[in-house]
Amino acid sequence: MENDNYTNIEEEAGVIQDLLRTCHGSKSFQDEVYLQLIKQTAIYTTQLTTDEQMCEQQHVTTCPHYWHLIACMCCAYHPSRPVMQYLKFHLKRVKERYPETPGGVYAAFAEKSINKQTSRRREMVPSIPEICAALERRDLVTVIKCYGGATCDIYIDSFTTAGQ
Repeated sequence: MENDNYTNIEEEAGVIQDLLRTCHGSKSFQDEVYLQLIKQTAIYTTQLTTDEQMCEQQHVTTCPHYWHLIACMCCAYHPSRPVMQYLKFHLKRVKERYPETPGGVYAAFAEKSINKQTSRRREMVPSIPEICAALERRDLVTVIKCYGGATCDIYIDSFTTAGQ
């Protein structure tokens, strides 16, 4: 995945939607995907001595695809409690150590998403526009038609419920 180059954001969103669809029915598989993504984006705490190690660590914080997956997973699924604690620690550490990198920016977005999300299970896999909004770290705009023909734009997050 890290070497994939997508021609547009919808193409990447389609790949992510397929992964989210695969995860949809199984809480244990969702947790496993979270753990694998954390492993792929882990920051070394040992002293980095060679140029290869330094380059590899920089790649972890700048490779966008893994961070896109983490952001979308955080918008879509609530991990189990032990994985949640580990995920929050990981996101906070990346956000604090590398705030200006894509990893730091997506870690901040994912942390915000996971903190706002309820533990309620989603009924449907996120749509392509919803995934695109998460990839661009923005709210999703929906048009509400009011009585009398008026319309208004409402900005919602992936974790907004109908009651809100």
